[in-house]
Amino acid sequence: MARMKEKEPPLQRTIVAAAGALTVPKKSRKRRSVKAQAWQNRAWGFYDRIGELRYAVNWFSNALSRADLYIARRLPDGTLERVSDGPGNAALQELLGESQTKMLKLMGQHYFLAGEWYVIGREVDGVDTWDVFSTEEVKMVNGKWTLSMGDSVNSEELTDEDAIIRLWVPHPKRHGEPDSPVRAVLDDLEEIQLYTAHIRAQILSRLAGAGILVLPSEMTFSNPPTAAGEIHQVESVDDFMAVLARTMSTPIEHPEDPSAIVPIIIQAPGEVIGNITHLKFWSELDTEAAGMREKAIARFALGVDLPPEVITGTAGANHWGAWAIEESTIKAHIEPALDIICAELTIDYLRSVDGMPEDLVIAYDTTDLKLRPNRSKEALELYDRGELGSAALLRETGFTKDDAPTEEDLKRFILMTMAKGSATPEMVASAARMLGIEGIEAEPGGPMREERPAPSLLEHPTRDLPPEVSGALEAVTFRAMERAGNKMKNNLPKTSGGVAAVDLYRHVKVSQDQIPLLLDDAFSTLDRLVNPSDLEWVETGLRTYCQRLLRTQEAVDRKEMMKCLTKITS
Repeated sequence: MARMKEKEPPLQRTIVAAAGALTVPKKSRKRRSVKAQAWQNRAWGFYDRIGELRYAVNWFSNALSRADLYIARRLPDGTLERVSDGPGNAALQELLGESQTKMLKLMGQHYFLAGEWYVIGREVDGVDTWDVFSTEEVKMVNGKWTLSMGDSVNSEELTDEDAIIRLWVPHPKRHGEPDSPVRAVLDDLEEIQLYTAHIRAQILSRLAGAGILVLPSEMTFSNPPTAAGEIHQVESVDDFMAVLARTMSTPIEHPEDPSAIVPIIIQAPGEVIGNITHLKFWSELDTEAAGMREKAIARFALGVDLPPEVITGTAGANHWGAWAIEESTIKAHIEPALDIICAELTIDYLRSVDGMPEDLVIAYDTTDLKLRPNRSKEALELYDRGELGSAALLRETGFTKDDAPTEEDLKRFILMTMAKGSATPEMVASAARMLGIEGIEAEPGGPMREERPAPSLLEHPTRDLPPEVSGALEAVTFRAMERAGNKMKNNLPKTSGGVAAVDLYRHVKVSQDQIPLLLDDAFSTLDRLVNPSDLEWVETGLRTYCQRLLRTQEAVDRKEMMKCLTKITS
């Protein structure tokens, strides 16, 4: 385990989040332990019983776990520079262990529910490990720090060699108390739980579900008629109820039985039929409970620190709306939590390691969380024009620096280019020998071989679609623009006016990032118009043309569309 500096118990700091490290010095163990508060126990109880809360917590923690923590150096201008090796990376790797995702997810769950947790480093089976624990698991007993793994029987006493870091999100009014996104909506969660319990009781209660049927004592009862049409007298109400139950259960067990559509017959004097009474035990609450529970869930969704759509679902939003929801969540909720976690781990873990430079910090990267447009084509074009670096080209095309060519790869590429390009016979022969190709000799003083000009795309043999298909593909294009317009209307209801969806793109400018989302699933019927062998390149051409329409806002033109529908063949 990284050796941590000896220091006095830290003073409470007025910052966004607070943390205190109890490390090697024995006197640091004298610090007062923190008891789990009543509202935190309520929050954990609701987490175990209410699915909406569990979903929200796990959604938040899963998103948080996808971030990438790394070591950075803070430069004089305040910017961060990523550091790929050194003592900071070794310390961070020791803290996170083999699963950074697991530790970040646990921190996210504690952050969202209780707003407080411990990070403890100790030796387990001869291996130094760091784990996340709740305030119910870490306690001070008789002056000793103990770790309870679920119950008191399995508790263990922490030693002076163990490191204990407490992190919490401070309440804005009482800095020493933790706060969390769930704290303000505990009453709403209790309402959800009570409504659910009431609905469940109504379902399980026979009395509340069926009530009581009151029959006059003067009534007499008879069995349903037999196949021969005979009716037998029933002596008591109990006998009648037994017959009634049997008669009602037969159609359930055997739907094909004719009794399923034959009415049940009872006989009673006319003057007592009006005295039959059905006593009901349900109230208006029973009929309104489900709706009131939905309102409580809506209040919870509005009050918790997440966009309401995360809890209530995005069924009513299109793909564009769902993407915007995720973007806002990352910026407004995930990244502030990561700011807190990284800042406090930097102060109370990284800065406590012996020999650690003061300018190193723990930082985060949320690139993997964000939905990014496909910019590979633009990256290739900018790289060919010298306006983009190779690292950015690899990133935008989905590769990493580990995929970059080695020195040997570059050498081979240059030699092959020289052999194919403008060179003297001696240069060609030399390049061939370096590539391992023998038998090519150059005539001294021979003429230079000119580089073969790049062929024009117009000179390639092409494969065009039949003219009669152009009308159908034009209809597909109009349908794609109409679908894009409907998606825009859902997000811009006040600016669409009376413009038809198919023409809305000509009146509302969209960004480059939004274009792929607007055309998502826009060509789902294309397979019914073209052969399977032509489907891929035809769809690519139509998509390219529709993307151009959204960028330029020009009208649909069949000739321009068909220019995009030319497949180059070799």
